[in-house]
Amino acid sequence: MSRSPFLMLMTLLLVLAAPALGMAAPLGQQDPLQVQSEVSYTFGNQMDFWGTLSPEVAAHSPELTVFWQPQGETTIWQAPMAREESRYHVAIGLTQTPLHPFTEVRYWFRATFADGSVAESTPQTFRYADNRFTWQTLVSEPFQVHWYEGDLDFGQALLNEAQAALQRSVGWMSLPPESTVHIYAYTDPADVQSALQLSGYNWVAGHTDPALNVILVSLPPGLDQQYEIGRQVPHELMHILVYHKLEPRAALLPTWLDEGLASNAERTPNPDYAYLLQQAYANDQLLPLNSLCHGFPRDAAGALLAYAEAQSFTAFLHAQYGRSGLDALLQTYADGVSCERAPQLALGRPLSQLEHAWVQERLAQSPWATLREDYPYLTVLFVLLLVPLGLGWKLARHSRP
Repeated sequence: MSRSPFLMLMTLLLVLAAPALGMAAPLGQQDPLQVQSEVSYTFGNQMDFWGTLSPEVAAHSPELTVFWQPQGETTIWQAPMAREESRYHVAIGLTQTPLHPFTEVRYWFRATFADGSVAESTPQTFRYADNRFTWQTLVSEPFQVHWYEGDLDFGQALLNEAQAALQRSVGWMSLPPESTVHIYAYTDPADVQSALQLSGYNWVAGHTDPALNVILVSLPPGLDQQYEIGRQVPHELMHILVYHKLEPRAALLPTWLDEGLASNAERTPNPDYAYLLQQAYANDQLLPLNSLCHGFPRDAAGALLAYAEAQSFTAFLHAQYGRSGLDALLQTYADGVSCERAPQLALGRPLSQLEHAWVQERLAQSPWATLREDYPYLTVLFVLLLVPLGLGWKLARHSRP
């Protein structure tokens, strides 16, 4: 049954006259809640939210709740706020609800009124940085580098290494779309350790959180600093590139492939790897690659050998099958295919056969041949040394009476 024109006209007049008759809509159906907010924190200890409502809204004495969601997490946290004079406040203990270092945190407020209606504010964000230090920053997209000790040249060296490492990575795999990567350089490894421990992490020398696009490195000043920049920055960057290429499926990659790609990204290969591999091969102590699919040994010696094998075997695959072969292998592993069978589907041979071919080509030959193939700069060094020695020996012979 349709309404009569008279009823429709009366309904329209009542709606238009509602404000004058004191029939305002519930408070929670007004525009987005306006809150003047402030966030402060003591890194690893406590986070404080402050909020001030407009006088018109505050006059209704609503209950105020703050919500926050760390970047990359599905969990949303909330806490009721207490009114302290003209504003609301709540302190959050970060030992019970730790935040990842340098994560971006999204937060917003909800007011609940006496009539049962609610209103929410527009979300805002802040970055949970390690504010125990005063950070300097340089930017060259897609990188932002941050450091707290050292001059501008140090920051530029970090930025240059990151850009160079990104370019070198093109030869190893097709790269994902660019997104801003933050690199935080600590001077003291103990500072990295405490940052991770305060945030609920176990310490490692370099740490990458691919979901957050954050890299933490420890670069003490000294003769090795430039070498460590060329080792740590490219290594950790490769982990981020692999993650963003495969998204969460990157967790399905075998450890030997993930770490093998990262180790090959380093500007200068670890000179100890070739010797370790030859020694392990000669003593029949090589680690089976299928034992490196789900982690590396925990002891230092075993872990170092595992990294050496991962670096060499991944380099062997790259030499044999190129970037397209590695791309196919990454995608096959990301589809959940087993560690042994994925190479069969992607490259035509199972892992065990590829491992045998790698040993025969890279290890079952003289140490000099392996060094010459993996580290061609040693050949140049040998020639540079051999020629003067040879000339000296010849001159010495001719100068004899």
